[in-house]
Amino acid sequence: MIAPKPLTIVEISFDHHEYYAGDELVGSISHDDNLTQPWVVMINGTEKFRANTWARCNRFIEWHHQDGTLNEPGLLQSAWGQFASFKLNREMADQRISGWNTGVC
Repeated sequence: MIAPKPLTIVEISFDHHEYYAGDELVGSISHDDNLTQPWVVMINGTEKFRANTWARCNRFIEWHHQDGTLNEPGLLQSAWGQFASFKLNREMADQRISGWNTGVC
């Protein structure tokens, strides 16, 4: 595997940073009014990740750029989203189990 070009971070303002590999814009981090996860990673105009700190978003971009997976179409992650997905699956499993006990399934 060929190592990707190193990233250059350009601070546009406190709440907006752009990431370049050579002359190519590969992503950006911006801040919005979301109270729990205000920092947003945008790749090609699409939201790919949210976090409560700029550093987590920075790590997301660096990690996926290094792996070559930053522009994958199905890549959408959030630390809270992963937990919510697990919790929802757990609740659905609990409902199925309780349905078996009552004969409702």
